[in-house]
Amino acid sequence: MVDFDLVDKDGDCLLAAQVKSASPGRQVSAPDAFTILAELVCKVEAERYELITTALPDRNCRVLATILDAPPADPGQPGSQHRRRRRVAEPSP
Repeated sequence: MVDFDLVDKDGDCLLAAQVKSASPGRQVSAPDAFTILAELVCKVEAERYELITTALPDRNCRVLATILDAPPADPGQPGSQHRRRRRVAEPSP
């Protein structure tokens, strides 16, 4: 489910986001975050995807966020794969 999206004047989706609330102190795991992001990717084509949550990312989720936040590999480099940039958001205030 896409909670909100941001589209440009041509109707292209720039950002698709899923918002998840959580009780204080609750953590989100890497598998849970990845599942949510994968569902977003399958449902809508966007330039960027975000999970916005009040849950705290666990250690593996922070590692996943770092990997997904890395700049895309240069598709011209041998052995590299071009991928869209996805981001696991830091906990919202």
